[in-house]
Amino acid sequence: MTKKVLLAIALIVVSIVLTGCQTVAGFGGDIKWTAESTADVLEGE
Repeated sequence: MTKKVLLAIALIVVSIVLTGCQTVAGFGGDIKWTAESTADVLEGE
């Protein structure tokens, strides 16, 4: 049962990510933005 719930959550997350960035360039931009945001948080900005 737990595996089914985790699989459902994973599929929902993947579908949201794929609809949010419909191109490879969009996906790369999302990764870059996430990395920059994480760096800002870690630096305390």
